[in-house]
Amino acid sequence: MTTDPTPLPGRGRWTRVAAAVIVLVVVLAGTVFGSDDDFPVGPFHMYSSRTNPNSISRQLRVQVVLASGQVAGILEDLPSCAELIESIVRDAIEHLRAASALVQ
Repeated sequence: MTTDPTPLPGRGRWTRVAAAVIVLVVVLAGTVFGSDDDFPVGPFHMYSSRTNPNSISRQLRVQVVLASGQVAGILEDLPSCAELIESIVRDAIEHLRAASALVQ
């Protein structure tokens, strides 16, 4: 059983046209004056351009989400390898001391 769609009355049709024009104007204005942060009406520069892949990385962020929902391994700056290892060892020693204090 098929039914024929009921055509929109004149007012409904003009309401849809007006809504479409408003959305189009907002998207075009976002493209001209907006930034990527203005989602969903921004210009999406991240897809239309790129940075040099051989340039210096000013920030590194590594985020791991475990199956249990825990988040681990966030680095918000770019330390040297020696600094990173020293901080990991220092944190491990602090946690081991805290854990051994609980056992005693």
